[in-house]
Amino acid sequence: DTYTKVVAIMGARMRVHVVAGDRYNKKHVVSELKLLRPAPNDIVVFYYSGHGYRKKEDKRQYPYIDLRASGEHDYLTQTLNMEDIYQFIKRKGARMNLVLSDCCNSYVGDRNSVSSLPPAKRSSTLMLDGENIRMLFLKGKISILATAADSTQRASSNNSLGGFFSYYLNASLEASASSSKTAVAKANSSPVW
Repeated sequence: DTYTKVVAIMGARMRVHVVAGDRYNKKHVVSELKLLRPAPNDIVVFYYSGHGYRKKEDKRQYPYIDLRASGEHDYLTQTLNMEDIYQFIKRKGARMNLVLSDCCNSYVGDRNSVSSLPPAKRSSTLMLDGENIRMLFLKGKISILATAADSTQRASSNNSLGGFFSYYLNASLEASASSSKTAVAKANSSPVW
């Protein structure tokens, strides 16, 4: 919903490609990545939410994502590393690349921690500011790779609101793009998340 609002305020178009259900596997993710053809001013967002893990022999910081269509498939082969996805997308040449994963980054067998709800925010009507959105998304060329957990850590979630990484990233985006941040956004020369 937040990205839909942001795109509407920028006056842009959004195309969403979802790999889920019967299409959820490594083959379809790789196929969608290969079909990606962003123009130089486009913004690409790759978002994964699911099971993530580390391979003991791989010392990279970011997790592998579990792309098994079913439990009978081999998790060691039906996977991609987030750093590889990031580098592949970055080479496509878009203005902005956001490669995000809301998953664990620990060894296979660890389960994510389920927590209670965070403190409730005071309710207010959020007004997104077009200038702040343009400062966040259109000022210069930038690529960001971010994940929910550092190496060997588990991600946290809640059964009601999902992964805390996604929840707080969305809250931060909305706060940074709100009309109450006008003076801060104008003072910064680059996006702050």
